Amino acid sequence: MKSNSWVSAATGLAAIALVAGCEWQSGGSAEHFSDRYNWVNFSGVYRGVNGGLLVTDYTALPGASDITNTTARQLVATGDGVTAIFTGVAGRGNIVPGTFVVEAGDMYWLDNGSGTLVASGLGAINGRIVYDTGAWMVRGVVPAGVKVVIRYASTTDATQTGTNRPGSGASGIRIYSFSLTQEGNRITIVDNNGSVYTGEFGSITTNTGANRTTALNEQTTILSGDAVIAQFNVKGVSAAGKNVRITGVLQGTAVVNVDQITGVSTLTLSDRRMTGTWIEEKGRTGDINGAAD
Repeated sequence: MKSNSWVSAATGLAAIALVAGCEWQSGGSAEHFSDRYNWVNFSGVYRGVNGGLLVTDYTALPGASDITNTTARQLVATGDGVTAIFTGVAGRGNIVPGTFVVEAGDMYWLDNGSGTLVASGLGAINGRIVYDTGAWMVRGVVPAGVKVVIRYASTTDATQTGTNRPGSGASGIRIYSFSLTQEGNRITIVDNNGSVYTGEFGSITTNTGANRTTALNEQTTILSGDAVIAQFNVKGVSAAGKNVRITGVLQGTAVVNVDQITGVSTLTLSDRRMTGTWIEEKGRTGDINGAAD
């Protein structure tokens, strides 16, 4: 898996030394900012394990993929040289983010995985796709006689198949990925539907309490192989219009390297995971199980 880097000012160390012990508490306020959290970076894209839903209900073990149905090129319209907006609803809902494509001769609209159909070609303008319903829209004057076609992949969940695959743990939408950005103790998460959730870490701990020194600065040493565990809480409004709180844990394995020339110690995190709970106001509660790319 890919990992994120943080470079220490310390030199000649085979481990990372951090001030203030093995636990760092936040101020508990969304307005509080602490750059003391910059020693570690959990930023990345977290997807449902094994390619399945990231937010699931409690009906089955997480990580089982939905059944994927692939739709070949499907004719939806023909250009007339005048019409500038094309809309429609795909034959199936539950579109897999990142798979929806609209083609019209030399014009293309490619799904960016967050609901935007990015335009390519002279005169083409970005459009939108609603993954849950399959409703789509693109803009651009298509020359007369040029066929407008779509192709995409969709999924079928447990409620439709009767299999032991988990259903969505979120109301009205399906969540396959979180794009997480960390700045100090602050966290921003954007789901594959484009909804934004913000908050902060509650604490970051390691499993190396025994490595805490008795020096005056009470430093903690981070070694390769140590587990780094971060508790977090974020809030936002989902694509279904629900007020949502996400509470969970991020975990990674420390990898410490020292440049033999500069002596600069570098900490990266491998095997980054996210587990937690999706809680809607007057709505559903789901499990979150993801892994970073």
